[in-house]
Order: sequence, then structure tokens, then C-alpha cells
Amino acid sequence: MSLEEVNAEGLYLQEPLESITPEKLFERRWARALVEQVLARLSQEYLASGNTNPFVKLELALTSVAATG
Repeated sequence: MSLEEVNAEGLYLQEPLESITPEKLFERRWARALVEQVLARLSQEYLASGNTNPFVKLELALTSVAATG
């Protein structure tokens, strides 16, 4: 079993038990992956500038909204 399969299975098990279409599940995963990539890029840019404080606040605001919304 590959690492990707293990990660995919873990992501699948984290999904709510509500009935959800495969298309909607794909959209959610795609959006989550996109947000993670954007946050990683922003983190690198703020680290390179030496000013991480605004990023920490931004990340907290964005991820807390995502977790509750």
C-alpha cells in the first residue's frame, strides 16, 4: 500500500457520514488542498520577509473560519 493510498483513506474516513455525492466530496478536497497550498506559499513569503506576525494572524483567522464554517 502506498503512502498516497494511506493518506487518501485517512481523508476519506474524516469525511462526515452524511450522504454526499462524489462530485461534492471532490470539490471539498480540492478546495482544502488549494487553501493548504496558498497558506504554505504565504508562509514562505512572510518567512522570507522576516515578518511572520501578520501571517500568523491571517492563518489563524482563515483556518478558524474554515473550521467553523
